Amino acid sequence: MKMIDGNDKDHSVPCGCCSAIMCSVLGAGRIGNMAILKQSTEWVTEEVPDEENGGMKTNRFTQPRLDFVVGPYWPMLCMVTYPLILGVSGMTLVMAIPKVNPLIGFVWAICTIGLISALAMTAFRDPGIQRRCSDPPPDQEGNQWRWNDRALSYRPRGAWYDPDTGVIVEGFDHTCPWTGTAIGKKNMLAFQCFVTLVFVCLIFDIVLLTGGSI
Repeated sequence: MKMIDGNDKDHSVPCGCCSAIMCSVLGAGRIGNMAILKQSTEWVTEEVPDEENGGMKTNRFTQPRLDFVVGPYWPMLCMVTYPLILGVSGMTLVMAIPKVNPLIGFVWAICTIGLISALAMTAFRDPGIQRRCSDPPPDQEGNQWRWNDRALSYRPRGAWYDPDTGVIVEGFDHTCPWTGTAIGKKNMLAFQCFVTLVFVCLIFDIVLLTGGSI
């Protein structure tokens, strides 16, 4: 198996616009329509058939690990989502926090920092990109894997091709323009925290800015 390579002609559509800026200006790599800001190498162990002796043998090899990636809608993240959060939070910090009990201010700060962090962990984390698999793994039943023509890869059950990001994502739920990326297996928890904290912080800010009591 190998990582789906966004430089293939079949996966070059959105990177002709917004993602192309990230790829060219910052020298970022690309997978589908996702820009790779930072990657490292990790060791992987895989069970493969032993054709000489029969049975199975263990192969150990290295593969790239995506540390920081952004989706095709990163301009929405940078120009709308973060400015809204930072703008409202900054207004609350200046106009309301100095007038409230320090304990309330502390709780507000924890919630706001958590919101900003949850958004970053959603937007810049690998959502669960499935590596390209030209053949289904030998230790898996054939009906567990399906061929996807657009990704030119087999995909396991629960993984789906996302046309917006141009990759197969494990546990794919949807593509969220507000976070700029796909929501899948690896960033779902962070996304759920982000959505929860959005409502908590919104109510918190409205109450504080309107002079309500908590």
